[in-house]
Amino acid sequence: MYIIRNNNRILNKNNPKNITAGNWNYATYVTRNGSAAWHNFDAQKSVTSNLVFYNQDGAPEVFSFIVNCRNVPTGSKIGIKSTDPKCSFDSGLIEINNPFQQISHQVTVPPNYKGDLIITMTDKHGNMLPANSVVEISMKWILNKGHKTYAKALKHMDAVENAINSEELALHLGSFTLVGGGKEISEN
Repeated sequence: MYIIRNNNRILNKNNPKNITAGNWNYATYVTRNGSAAWHNFDAQKSVTSNLVFYNQDGAPEVFSFIVNCRNVPTGSKIGIKSTDPKCSFDSGLIEINNPFQQISHQVTVPPNYKGDLIITMTDKHGNMLPANSVVEISMKWILNKGHKTYAKALKHMDAVENAINSEELALHLGSFTLVGGGKEISEN
């Protein structure tokens, strides 16, 4: 948050208490406030980890969870899921064929929803990933032409090509980075 002085009054620009609820306002707040967009980071403590995710809008919205693997050994398995009956999905365990592989899974999330994203990460033996492995999980809000905030998002992102081709937009809402919790594997 930063403060602007205007005629001896102090205005709080982008104060989260002054911004109405909803995904659009959150995306705007994060993209304009660097400290709000700091990424989280943790070491893997077990083969499964939980992250919380939200749909702050009063309507069902489409989100994409993107898993970027860096230095993850081939043969490892990674999966994301939610077991909540209101928003149940499961990518299944996906075998890693490339140490720098990307996995994505798109879901429609109910209105005003708070849920848990369960991430499973194992090496080929079912243990935690080696300490030198990095897995970043990102959440993006998907807006298609016709969405109530599509035009606003086009303008905000200066997405001329998307507008011309009526392509979807993906607004980044945050990410979390997990590093492996197992023993580091030597490259020899």
